[in-house]
Amino acid sequence: MDEAGCLPVIVEGDWGTSVTKTVKNKLHIYFQSRKKSGGGECRVEAEDGAQRAAVFFESDEARQRVLARDDHHVTLGNQTVKLRLISTGSVTSDDASDIGPAGGDVEATDSPVAFAPPAFAPPADAGSQLKPT
Repeated sequence: MDEAGCLPVIVEGDWGTSVTKTVKNKLHIYFQSRKKSGGGECRVEAEDGAQRAAVFFESDEARQRVLARDDHHVTLGNQTVKLRLISTGSVTSDDASDIGPAGGDVEATDSPVAFAPPAFAPPADAGSQLKPT
């Protein structure tokens, strides 16, 4: 997987006070399934004790499909856990645990390192349109 290729999707849920291997495996299986989540090949990173995880998709198309869906949930034991997704700006996997809490089901961050528009460049044929006065 190309770690620099796609930004993570931060996933929050009320799955208890510790992120266990079971929770990470359930999230991985769910987000890897195109049928269940719209996702695709991915990896899940989470720290013990965190109420969130970072999902890194192999392709941006899979990431966008997941974010386009309104309802995400997984079954843990006998409980269905509703997942809240945060679409991140430009963060690394080390920064994923620093993302603030989600305000809704899918949210874009206002991070100052988020997308910046490209600098203005005149059209390639701009020189032919200029006439001396």
